[in-house]
Amino acid sequence: KLSDVQRLMIDLVIDNPQITLSEIAVRLSASVMNIRYQRVKMERLGIFFVHNGPTKKGVWKISYRDLQNNG
Repeated sequence: KLSDVQRLMIDLVIDNPQITLSEIAVRLSASVMNIRYQRVKMERLGIFFVHNGPTKKGVWKISYRDLQNNG
């Protein structure tokens, strides 16, 4: 089950795929380390933030994997 912060992270990336982790942290009044920690927790649930392109000009894509059917 996703936390409120995790849901907001997904909303921010959907609204602006070019957003940086720092910008996400500012918008959610959290630290960048906390945002990274939330990403790790989401990966354990099968929700991945995949960054495509250069560091400062790339875009985020959200990828889902059904962990229940993968062994």
